Amino acid sequence: MKHLPLLIIGLFLMTSTACDMLSPCGSSKEEFMSNYNTFIEEIKSKNLAHDASEWQSHDKKFKKMVEECYETYKPEMTANDEVDFWTNALVYYYYHYGTDMLARLEDNSDELSSKIAENVRNVIDNPLKAIRKVLGKEKTNDLEGLMNNLEKDLNKWSKKIDKLME
Repeated sequence: MKHLPLLIIGLFLMTSTACDMLSPCGSSKEEFMSNYNTFIEEIKSKNLAHDASEWQSHDKKFKKMVEECYETYKPEMTANDEVDFWTNALVYYYYHYGTDMLARLEDNSDELSSKIAENVRNVIDNPLKAIRKVLGKEKTNDLEGLMNNLEKDLNKWSKKIDKLME
């Protein structure tokens, strides 16, 4: 009886620690990305039917990873992390929805699908954003100036070549 309070405290600590270990977010960006990549690999290996009832539990975990965990670690993510994260989101959608994946991503009534589609577009369509993440803001401002100068120079060369061709 005298050890009962210690037992209760011990059980409480073990339960709360176990819940933290089961959290897909992890305690760091690296742990989260590892959990996320492992989750995607598990989805691939299960090869579930697109309409399997198991998807419900996977969807909950995936949604938490995209809406909560990603937002937590987004400021720490490199351009490569973002590309990996959103590419894996597409992999998840492919295994879940198959050929209906694109229709699902275009469904504006589904917030998760809209978020995935928007972020995939941002990663693919905005290489300067990825470069800015890799090099830092100051260096990319210099890069933008360099690109503008290069564009002006190319236009000048183009005009000169046009004159020579006349």
